[in-house]
Amino acid sequence: MVEKVFVREYLESLKEDAELDYIFVFLLEAMGFKIVRTTKGSRGQSQYGKDIVAVKNDEKGITHKWFFELKGYDDRNIDQRTYMKPDGIRDSLIEAKDADFTYNGIPNFNQLPKKVILVHNGIIKTNIEVTFNGFIKQNFGEEEFERWDIYRLTDLFGQYLFGEYLLTDQDNIKLLKRTLIFLTEPEYEFNDLHILIQRVINRYKQKPNQRELVKLLATSNLLAVLIWHYSKEANNLHPAKYAIYLLVLQTWSFILSEKAQKKKKYLEAFNKLLDNQLRFLDEYFRKTLPIALTPKGLFTTIGFSFEPIGYRLRAFQYLDDLVYFFSMSNAFIHDLSELTTYENRQKEEIKLLVKNNFDALTCPIMDNQLIPIVHLFSFFSTCQEMSNHDGEFLIQYLVKCLDQICIRYKTKTILPLLGTEIEPLINLEINGERPSDYSDGSSLLINVLLELTAIFNLEWLYVQCREVFKDLVNLQVLYPLADLDELEISLFSKPLDQEYYAETSISLPVSFEDFKNKTRNKDRNPVVFKTNTAGYGFLKISAHSFYRSEPFPFEWRQLFDRVNVQIVNH
Repeated sequence: MVEKVFVREYLESLKEDAELDYIFVFLLEAMGFKIVRTTKGSRGQSQYGKDIVAVKNDEKGITHKWFFELKGYDDRNIDQRTYMKPDGIRDSLIEAKDADFTYNGIPNFNQLPKKVILVHNGIIKTNIEVTFNGFIKQNFGEEEFERWDIYRLTDLFGQYLFGEYLLTDQDNIKLLKRTLIFLTEPEYEFNDLHILIQRVINRYKQKPNQRELVKLLATSNLLAVLIWHYSKEANNLHPAKYAIYLLVLQTWSFILSEKAQKKKKYLEAFNKLLDNQLRFLDEYFRKTLPIALTPKGLFTTIGFSFEPIGYRLRAFQYLDDLVYFFSMSNAFIHDLSELTTYENRQKEEIKLLVKNNFDALTCPIMDNQLIPIVHLFSFFSTCQEMSNHDGEFLIQYLVKCLDQICIRYKTKTILPLLGTEIEPLINLEINGERPSDYSDGSSLLINVLLELTAIFNLEWLYVQCREVFKDLVNLQVLYPLADLDELEISLFSKPLDQEYYAETSISLPVSFEDFKNKTRNKDRNPVVFKTNTAGYGFLKISAHSFYRSEPFPFEWRQLFDRVNVQIVNH
């Protein structure tokens, strides 16, 4: 009973033109319908009472074409207003009966008998019930029409979606409810969601087969939709961003572990989850990017004394999310001319973001901020076109990052903080003194930035920085150590640690030419993952960013082969 109340309350809150349409398709697929058309491809057009068109056998085994008309939110209840208004329930059902829908993708589709289903996440009011039933009797045959109200939908969603993996026992119900209750609490770390995902996966492992794996993937998508919905209800999309990243990464890691990355049916289900993330990020950036692109748009006055740290942390994370969103979007564009147009516009937006948040985005305060920096350089270098202006932007950015690191050392005797904990930074900001637990004796970031001076042929910058860093810090670089298959599964499931081995105490030759040749001759062969072969290379950006796992050296060293901008030494 508890789970039914949960499902019903969720369904009652859905809106017709977005959430109800989207999640209802999941239900139909779980019920075995073959989807012919959805509202996604026909918004803004007359749909003739057919929001969704599908094919399936009825209870007697007779194949029908099913026309689903969805009414939700303000129209979810059938009353005098919703029934009689223009384009209301009555008009939609008349159109569904009178207007035909032809489709040649399924043999004999146009000759199949049809059913019209009115779907509404509400009830029928008693003051219209007699009129409504009379209308149905006059216009539809005995088996031509069905009405799925909130109670029928609750049963169907409970049976085919929520009941398969999510609401299977009291522990799962508790974990899901805790996730949604604490969703927008600032200190909540989503431990309940982590546990729930693993419980769902372990349940699948008890009876692994193709049907169960597809249902598991549908469950991941359902979780994403649920969390997105309740985040919007709270007017805070950040929890949904975290949760959807986690679901995508954990799901892909699981697909890899099952060696299912080439199976079409599984990839189709995974693509729905990716589509969900893409839709979410599109909404997220539509709301936030116009503000972020204004001068100091990522700065907030709410943070008070924390903001010198918070601004920089927030800005680098926002930049990395934006690069991931652009890379993900571009992966599904196959026309090269169209792709180039999109990439050029995206690069200009990134430049404007950096320009208007320059103080934050050119002052790395944590060593692992090499992750968004490498992703930034990699994004520009892998675009179809890289102009001189793009090269000049990257050089200016590189120069400023190194300059800011040097200035912070000269004024505060600190380098970017190692690790992922920010407390030492906070204590430094509050007390004005270097705390005892502040660790900056080694650096991966500074080594990457210096290697970029070799890639962009910036001798003057290398010479200046060498004088600062040569005896100051233990320069390091991390290489992948684990078996390639294990490494790839780990990359998408957890922070990497034991999967690396470190080259330490890297020396800086006096001669820039020696340094450039030494860097050029280092290993820059790409690690070829199954993820790339499957067409999901952009997921690596998300994995490194989400788990804060440092990128592999080929991610920036490959720029040697891609950067063709001629630089005049300053």
